[in-house]
Amino acid sequence: MKTIKALKWRYACKKFNPDKKISNKKLKRLKKSFQLTATSFGLFPIKMLIIENSKTKNILLEHAYYQKQVTDCSHLLVL
Repeated sequence: MKTIKALKWRYACKKFNPDKKISNKKLKRLKKSFQLTATSFGLFPIKMLIIENSKTKNILLEHAYYQKQVTDCSHLLVL
């Protein structure tokens, strides 16, 4: 039941502190979680890009409807 409870919990982060960075340990855990995600028929047609570069995040800002979170986050995960 812990899994179901965890899946039901959701939180949308509206603001990020641009001065805080995700630790490498947490970033590795996110990567591993993504790699272990179940997909149909065992196929994995999804890629995850991790963007840290501010210049790249600024370019993507327009395509994300100018949501400030795109540039304020320490790492932008693009699927």
